[in-house]
Amino acid sequence: MFELPDAETAEVIADWVELELAAGEPHLSKAKVAAVLESQTGSEPSEAFVSDIWQKLEERQSRYWRQFFRCEGDLVYRSEEGQTPSEYTACLLYSLYGVSDEYRTDPKIFERLAAAAIKN
Repeated sequence: MFELPDAETAEVIADWVELELAAGEPHLSKAKVAAVLESQTGSEPSEAFVSDIWQKLEERQSRYWRQFFRCEGDLVYRSEEGQTPSEYTACLLYSLYGVSDEYRTDPKIFERLAAAAIKN
């Protein structure tokens, strides 16, 4: 599993769930995500917070042209439509661990990847 950089923001956690699925995890449940959050924060997340994460995932699922994952009840599944595009995975990696003043990373590679993704 990838390290979850911020267990307080539903948007970041949704990125992390997508990355886990893109990297090969077949599915994740609300209970599993809640357990990961609890191990990071030391307290059990509220049902409303976990539902907010699922709502973000469902919104994203409806916006993607190609289904990279699907939400069904309390589970989110990896797509069975072949390999996940590397541009999609790269965008998730940059979203979670990318450009930062602390590490002085260069955003140029992200810009090139984003341009290639948009072109395709």
